Amino acid sequence: MPALERATSDAMPTERALHDAASRGDVSRAMDVVERWVERRAFQSARECVNVNARAADLMLRAPLHIASERGHVDMVKYLLSEGADVNARDAGGARPLHYAAAANRAAACDVLIDAGADPRARDAVGEAPAHWAAAYGARDAIRTLLARGASAADATTSGWTLSHYAALNGRDELLRDVLNGSGKSVKEGLLNARLAATGETPAHLASKTNQLAALYRLIVAGADVGAVDDRGRKPADASIGDGARAMLGGGKERGGRDGGGGGGDDVAAKMAAMSVASSSPKAAAEAAPPPPAAPARRWSSKAEPTVAETTAKMRAVTVDDDDDDDDGAREAQREKIRDELRARRGGGGGRRSKPRGNASFLDKYGLDNMNLFAR
Repeated sequence: MPALERATSDAMPTERALHDAASRGDVSRAMDVVERWVERRAFQSARECVNVNARAADLMLRAPLHIASERGHVDMVKYLLSEGADVNARDAGGARPLHYAAAANRAAACDVLIDAGADPRARDAVGEAPAHWAAAYGARDAIRTLLARGASAADATTSGWTLSHYAALNGRDELLRDVLNGSGKSVKEGLLNARLAATGETPAHLASKTNQLAALYRLIVAGADVGAVDDRGRKPADASIGDGARAMLGGGKERGGRDGGGGGGDDVAAKMAAMSVASSSPKAAAEAAPPPPAAPARRWSSKAEPTVAETTAKMRAVTVDDDDDDDDGAREAQREKIRDELRARRGGGGGRRSKPRGNASFLDKYGLDNMNLFAR
């Protein structure tokens, strides 16, 4: 049977129903559909009448096993394999069911597929193995299973992408730590400083230019050469789009945080130590954190603001009969004094202002500058 079979518009209803059952993980439904079709056609087995490798009418032309593996339906995976599904069937991009199970972090499905003969180092059309898919999606459980079952952390794609490149670009710092800690010295060195074929970028370049600080920290601690240059002559610090990565790299230090002539190697060590504390214990991180900056000085006085009733009462206390013209000057002077006192309490200074700055003053807001408001 060909590795890639295109679905046609007149595909059998049974095969479409099989895709649907695979997506839902409904084994009993799949068995019922297949058995009824076998009985109707008088065949001896499902393999004789139902194409369990038929492709769905979607963009990637996936087989039912691709779909069940991605969804993690282990029982459905086992059933399809028992009915003759191709464990190494390829979709339109050359990916196999194991690629889909790895990307979705379906460790149990990975085990079943490998037990059935799936190749853990199989490549898709661009040279990516299932472990590369797992690294890109941060599938830690799946990548542990793959590495334990025959996948190699040293494998690179045809364009030079390694597990560390995928993990660094997508900020998968915990997966990056697992892979680096579980690799031998030579493999670890290759993962840390591997270069892309097209650009010469290392994982540190990718983490820096996407501002993935946690992944960048993992690389620095593991001994990545942060002074390495790509094909354009840029160090990881030069490729950074964020101040955090540039500060962590210290402007392009040599491996292990040594000063490459620019000074400031102690800054990198201090930042790395601070991140180490923060990653080990939230409580320790809180204790080690610098004190928060002092609150800015209050613009207004901390004294309670006068209410409208208090201001009105004070104004009325100095208001006399309108017929007494002799005391007009004294009355106005006393009112102005009260206004200045209230403005001072508000922080607005003394004296009358023709136009308040910013928001209207307390007096202007309530119309208390108009003496007619309190005239009897």
